[in-house]
Amino acid sequence: MTRRVCAATRLCDVTGFPSVPQHCIADALMAWDFLCTFHRVLLLQPIDLPDFCAALAYNPPASYGSDDLAMAPPVFLVETHLGLLRLLLQDEVSKEWWFSVIETDAVTADTPEVLALPSIEDAVEDESKNSGAPVIKVDMALLLAQSEDGLRTTSWVKSLEDIGSKKGKTVRETIKAALKLTGNKWVIAYLRKALSLFRSPSGGPSSTRRAVQWLISRVKEARPDLSDATVKIDEVNEQRSKVVEQSMIQMESLPDSAPAVADEDAMSDQEEDESDEESDDDEEEEEEDERVGNGKAQVSDEEQPASSVPQKPAPTLVDLLLPNEKPNEKAVYMNPFTWAQMTGATTRRILHRRKRVLNEIDDNLRASKDEPPLTVPQRREREKQIAARVLGECHGQDGGDPDFVEAAIEHLCSGGQYLELTFAQRLCILRLLIEAAYDSRRIHDVVIGNYNQRASAMKALEQEKRKAKKDAKEKAAADEVAAREKLAAEAREKFLDDKREEIRKLNDVSHELSDEMVESLTDEDILEFDEDIKADYEALPTPESFTKNAVSKMVERMQEEAAFDTDALTVLTLDKVLERERLHLEEMEGQLVGFGGDEALMDESLDRETIKAIESLRKDIEKAKVQAERLPAAREKAVEQLRDGMEDGTIKVLRSAVTAAKKAKLSGPDDETGGIWALDLLRDAALELENAKQNKKLIDAQKDLVAKRNKCFIRTEPVGRDRFGNRFWKLDHEEEGSVWAEAEYSLKQEGEGEYEPPPGYAVVVKDGKSITVGAPDREEDFLHDGGDMDIDACRSLSRMEYHSTGFSSRLVQNHWGCHTSEESLRKVIKSLDGKSGREKDLKSSLKESLEKVDRQENEPEVPATGDEDNPVEASEAVESDTKSDGDEDAFAQAKKEYGQAKDVSIENLDELSSALARKVRVRIKVDGTKDNDIAKYESGTVNAWKTRPEQREIPREAHSDSDDDEMETERQTETVHVPLWRVGTELGNVVWLESLDLLESMSRFEKSQSTQSYFEHDAAFLGYRNTMGRFCGKASEASYASSPVNLAKLMVKKEAELYPKLKIRSYDEFWGGSKSGERAAWTNKMKDYAFDTETVKQGLLTLENAFFQITGEFDDYDLPVQDVPEGKVILEDTAMRELIELESDKNVVGIWNRPASRAVFIEIVSNAATTGLLALALELLSRNTTKYLKKHGLLNTRTQYAVEEDFASSSRRPRRKNAWQSSAADTEDWYE
Repeated sequence: MTRRVCAATRLCDVTGFPSVPQHCIADALMAWDFLCTFHRVLLLQPIDLPDFCAALAYNPPASYGSDDLAMAPPVFLVETHLGLLRLLLQDEVSKEWWFSVIETDAVTADTPEVLALPSIEDAVEDESKNSGAPVIKVDMALLLAQSEDGLRTTSWVKSLEDIGSKKGKTVRETIKAALKLTGNKWVIAYLRKALSLFRSPSGGPSSTRRAVQWLISRVKEARPDLSDATVKIDEVNEQRSKVVEQSMIQMESLPDSAPAVADEDAMSDQEEDESDEESDDDEEEEEEDERVGNGKAQVSDEEQPASSVPQKPAPTLVDLLLPNEKPNEKAVYMNPFTWAQMTGATTRRILHRRKRVLNEIDDNLRASKDEPPLTVPQRREREKQIAARVLGECHGQDGGDPDFVEAAIEHLCSGGQYLELTFAQRLCILRLLIEAAYDSRRIHDVVIGNYNQRASAMKALEQEKRKAKKDAKEKAAADEVAAREKLAAEAREKFLDDKREEIRKLNDVSHELSDEMVESLTDEDILEFDEDIKADYEALPTPESFTKNAVSKMVERMQEEAAFDTDALTVLTLDKVLERERLHLEEMEGQLVGFGGDEALMDESLDRETIKAIESLRKDIEKAKVQAERLPAAREKAVEQLRDGMEDGTIKVLRSAVTAAKKAKLSGPDDETGGIWALDLLRDAALELENAKQNKKLIDAQKDLVAKRNKCFIRTEPVGRDRFGNRFWKLDHEEEGSVWAEAEYSLKQEGEGEYEPPPGYAVVVKDGKSITVGAPDREEDFLHDGGDMDIDACRSLSRMEYHSTGFSSRLVQNHWGCHTSEESLRKVIKSLDGKSGREKDLKSSLKESLEKVDRQENEPEVPATGDEDNPVEASEAVESDTKSDGDEDAFAQAKKEYGQAKDVSIENLDELSSALARKVRVRIKVDGTKDNDIAKYESGTVNAWKTRPEQREIPREAHSDSDDDEMETERQTETVHVPLWRVGTELGNVVWLESLDLLESMSRFEKSQSTQSYFEHDAAFLGYRNTMGRFCGKASEASYASSPVNLAKLMVKKEAELYPKLKIRSYDEFWGGSKSGERAAWTNKMKDYAFDTETVKQGLLTLENAFFQITGEFDDYDLPVQDVPEGKVILEDTAMRELIELESDKNVVGIWNRPASRAVFIEIVSNAATTGLLALALELLSRNTTKYLKKHGLLNTRTQYAVEEDFASSSRRPRRKNAWQSSAADTEDWYE
């Protein structure tokens, strides 16, 4: 055995799943195992592993087109993500990582990104003392009178707020960035003038910073509405006048030589060119001079230590539509429409939290080794690799894009379709949710509860094991006592037999007794025959006097006799068996010669009994000769089976081997002892079988306790390791007998050619670069020079966690495969050494798993044709033996009958002569309704065939024209031998196929492997329904829960709730009045014609416009006259996007904070491509409208509609709900 050729590298039945990348298998197993283990917590009905992978890899066929229903993910994915989101958002721990990207982050504000050094603080403090005095002359009245949208003003002011901590080039870059944000020509001229001071001999960078700080402080004072939207226009004008007066006083105190902003500066559209004549050396010299001030050495940005708090990401479209507070699990926007967008927003925050946690780990690790803190560039470099550090393998090899996880999250947060993501991206997003779920308090409580229950279950199991050991010890003691008694009895029996023989010999000389008297002597007579005999008898060894060696041999002999259910067992070798049979044949032939040989029957004087004896003897001789010719081959096969059975060690194989050995005449009655004789190898196999039965009894006795222990999940552990450290896994929720093998790849040596493994083994040799995944370890954090540490030895030891050679500091991909069939698993067991400690335990565990396998062969039923009173049942049909070849005629007939069938399309079908060894994809029906069936599809190989007799009706002949044949002729049947082909699937199942099913299965496999479109419309994962959570509503409507039709229904419902209260505020009933039919037309369109997203989108825009006009638009707002930028411009500008807020304030008089908020909302809705984004926009509109109603005291107004509803409900008495119905009230369909 070598690492390349061992038990873990044997060929597996399952090496992957369709559309699932090989490097994602381990993470897919982990995700599926979590969902199955905690399905009760998630309120999620479990699903099989192949169906889980098929659902996660689902892509609609091209024939579906690009309509909204075609792009709807499988129900399982929706239910899974909603279950995880509800678990996370109801947990208290989520408050630690959920943040609103449009509100101030207190944590980030308290812990600045750059930890400033004392020298920097001193420099900033010195400049802040002079920030109240102006540096440049400017007419503040003209500057503040210039019209500019408040959002743009806030953008450039905020971009300049931290200029006091900037130095060198970063000061110029910050001002240039602000110039691109502002539209105020006076501000532009002022900032240009400030830039001109940067290289001025009388100014310098400090003058530039003071000038900009003075400007932003004055603008903030003059525009209080920038920070508080509720400030009225009169208050803004009053404050502006005060600032202008104060600024004029300050300008008078400036000297005449101070730089000033003239009218021509404000009129110029050309930015002043900076002098490029100065060399780079001069710039570096100036920056160096700036860094050295007041005798204190300053530190550049790149050398400053970075905080562990990462930068908060800019808000996405989904963030803008969400409320400021953390949503809870019962929020109305947690539904089948918005699950993908909510998943994106949640994973974005989870990943941000992971960045901070890993940053803190890095800092603590470096601090423990007295390493210097990370600088800002170093921190940013590490934060870019956070996804690779968190997700590991499934992040490793997806097209080489290191940011594909973040790209997937941004795609969802921008309202993109979930099905546009790759399998690896979907799996990474699911894994992020699962990683966060492991940190939740609910899962923690479940695991702690399981731990306590598991401890009690383990105690009960240990007690049962101690009892079993005690019983085994008592049985061993009883066997020892019985062995001693039997040894003593045999000694006495032998003594008496010897004395009887002596008496017979003495009597032959003396003739004192007759032969009859000698034969009739009892044991007591012999003992009384002579005093010496009695004394010798009493001196015989007692049971307690036998040695342990003699007792052990007797115990073994008794166990052997018990295994064959006999009192005497004679063990023979194969040579002795053959010798005995030869002697027996010679003895029979001698007896025949004694009767006269072959011509003995010619003697007419023989009596009848002699003739009968001669005939019987001749038959026995003939039978013995025939067996002598046929038995060697059968015995050779039986001996091989016995050896395989003993190596396998399972009851099923051992019992089959023992039965085959008995049929091969390797045991039989022993005439000499009156017992049984058996081959030594058969004896060993029988003992092994008895031991296996005893072990199974113990396992069955402890089965309930083991099941109770296994239900108390803590973590999935491997069932064992082989001698090379390769792990074997048994997942609790998989079918019995399925074992996953995880084998380490061997590194391809330099100059080595293509590796060809022995038959039956997989290729596990690869280049090191092709198997490394994830981000590398930062070994410099924990390995450093100093002391007695051997750096190379420590590095090699730490890397061995990933690969035994220690060649890489990154996670290494392993080879995964699953053994599902008994044959495959037995080959693995045979490859293990049952003597060494590690593999002995693994072999025992695999045998135990193999014993639990109980798969039934799926054979089509025999149709019950013929007489209805006497149907032909499948159990009554006589089946022929299974054959592994010779199906050419049957397959030719199948092609002739069904080769042109509708669902049969096989390339080069005419050239195929046999179905054996052909790959197929079988369809197994698992459930169904009157409308459609639900089936599972499994790939496999045709490995055998047989024929089965069936009774089929003979076609009736034409009726006779004679009047005598008026009665209908009686139906007649005939026996037809129908061919069946056996298929062994990759999942270990056995299926028998008839001719048509065989050809259709071959066609399915060929289509699934080719480039042509292939889709299984009735696959089981598409028919999945969550009977526990039902987050998608009723089972019959789950697949359409996120359709535009349902969103239109929800929109109509929202409008019906809000409009009756809103119309009180409007004098002109343009929307729902008797003279206007807009509302009725809108309602009818949403109910009857909203089949696509575009129609629903237009309906939402219409509804927003109606509510906007009813609430008075912006007539009651005290807003300064300004240009409102387009929503597209705001969304494309990161700085402006951070300042916009769509959630209306409680003091706002309308449904929007400002015109820019409405412009952004309309822009988002107009470009929305998914119902999820539209649903979030609808909920935002509903929340803002509800706040408007609350502000004006209309929220609890009883409308005529509500009065009619109350009257209708009071006229009937509803049935009282039971406890279950009351608890289920929260899970009712959210759109009804």
